[in-house]
Amino acid sequence: MKFIDDCGVWELFIPGIAHGDKYKFEIKTKEDVILYKADPFAAYSELRPNTASIVYDLNKYKWKDAKWIKQREKKKTCLRD
Repeated sequence: MKFIDDCGVWELFIPGIAHGDKYKFEIKTKEDVILYKADPFAAYSELRPNTASIVYDLNKYKWKDAKWIKQREKKKTCLRD
C-alpha cells in the first residue's frame, strides 16, 4: 500500500478487481498477529453479520432522491430572498 497523506489515507491498486468484488485489509501487528479489517472509506459493504467491503462503481448507482433534491433547491431559494 502507498501512504497518501498525513491523514492516515493509504491507496492500493489491484489489477483485475471488479464491481461487486469483496475485500478486506490484512493488517499485521507488531506481535505478528494478522487482523482482517473492512475499509472505513468503502462506498458499499456486506450486511451484518458479514463485514467485507465491496467494490462498487458509483457511476452505476441509480439515485432515487430527485424529489428531495428539488425540495432542497426550493428551500435554498427561499433562504436567499
